[in-house]
Amino acid sequence: MMAWRKKDRDQGSAQEPAATQEPTEELTDEQAAPAAGPWDAADAPAGERVDLGALQIPVHEGYAIQVPPEEGTTDRLAVLLVTAESVLELRAFAAGRTGSLWEEVRNDLKAEVDRLGGQHTEAPGPFGTELRTGIPAELPDGQEGVQPGRIIGVDGPRWFLRGTLLGLAAFDDDAAEPLVAALRDVVVVRGSGPMMSREALPLTLDPSIPLLDENGLEPDDA
Repeated sequence: MMAWRKKDRDQGSAQEPAATQEPTEELTDEQAAPAAGPWDAADAPAGERVDLGALQIPVHEGYAIQVPPEEGTTDRLAVLLVTAESVLELRAFAAGRTGSLWEEVRNDLKAEVDRLGGQHTEAPGPFGTELRTGIPAELPDGQEGVQPGRIIGVDGPRWFLRGTLLGLAAFDDDAAEPLVAALRDVVVVRGSGPMMSREALPLTLDPSIPLLDENGLEPDDA
């Protein structure tokens, strides 16, 4: 699994990878101030972001950026923003020119939660209607529990962005705010080619970004 974290050193790159999920520092209230996005590529302001093709993710020391392959494949369709206690999963999809894809997706997600024997409710959020979920899951100690989720949908021009908050951020607004602030500064690159509605926008990895080994050391540091 690849991950990036902004490093604070003189000769370090702002878009270097990291192999740990632990944040290097907490976000301040000023750093977490909201922008007006998520942005379409045509309207995005300048900013320090990791370019992953369909998604450009703002770089910040408060979270690590991971791009895991889909289970059983080499495809990379999701980006994870990881803090010590929370995760924001981002996925982008093609959409039609008119209408709200989020309403359609939200209804499908409700049906899936029902199938899994979970619970769901709609709630207002900073991007409009959100879906709060609770799905039965086995806890680390082997007991039965519930995995909470907070799902955010954003309809853009011919694209749809879905963000899922897990961990503490799923039910704690203070824990969620740094990740919500990051979501506001994400850039979606839909491209001009024809795509089916709800087709996933694939991610790409820049080969110029150096890989780290499992200990988080660059080859020259070993």
